[in-house]
Amino acid sequence: MCPILAGIFPSFNPITVPKQRNVSDGPCNQLAIKSVSQQHAQFSTGCHNEVSGHVVGPSKSQDGERKSKASRHRVILFTQQQLLADLEALAPHEHESMKEAAETAFAILNDLRVDYKKFSGHVLDYINFASSIAEIDKSNENILTVEDLNKLFEEEKVRFAQLQHDHAKTKALLKVSQRHRQLLCEQVSNLKALLNEKQNQLKFCELETLEIETRLGDLERNIFVTEIAMKERAEQTKVKKKQSEERQAKQIAAQEALQKAKLELEN
Repeated sequence: MCPILAGIFPSFNPITVPKQRNVSDGPCNQLAIKSVSQQHAQFSTGCHNEVSGHVVGPSKSQDGERKSKASRHRVILFTQQQLLADLEALAPHEHESMKEAAETAFAILNDLRVDYKKFSGHVLDYINFASSIAEIDKSNENILTVEDLNKLFEEEKVRFAQLQHDHAKTKALLKVSQRHRQLLCEQVSNLKALLNEKQNQLKFCELETLEIETRLGDLERNIFVTEIAMKERAEQTKVKKKQSEERQAKQIAAQEALQKAKLELEN
């Protein structure tokens, strides 16, 4: 085992995945895999120099080879763990940084000549899902949420019910007023002595009727407009709900891909 290795990889215990990184930390310079890449380059150079500068016997050579294989395995595992830590620390909109971290890790694994096809497949699936999630999140910027749309729909539903109630009540008032008008007309015809008085009542009633008819017309227009708005809101809610379900499905798929990557390490 090269002595330089002890300073590069001090511990190979299971890593603790960090919490999501703050965006202010920078896009890529905080990636753990970057440090692994630099350390790997130093390790490779150091081992080469050590082998070139010393002649060892057969027993020491075999012992060194066994230690080298064990060290190589730990380096491979540590590289994969650091990549997964970076992926979980990055937000979906940082999928480009995820790709860069993956490329760095894959370059190290290529240099170590290890078969990581299954692992890289799961990692790339996770990055693709994260990219899709970022696109959905971006399309939802400045758009009402499903909860907001449902709240607006319920408010308009209540208003629509109130308008219908007012319409029925006003329509009944109109019928009453129309019957009253008819009665007054008959009274004018039959009671000449009360003609002036009844004519004044008639004029007042006609004004009242016109006002009620006008109000009824306004209510009917408002009902029509509100009904259209309610239908549009229902359609928006349906579309938003579908987007929300799609995002949730992709989130679950992303976690499954990541879990498969972790299981691949355990196997």
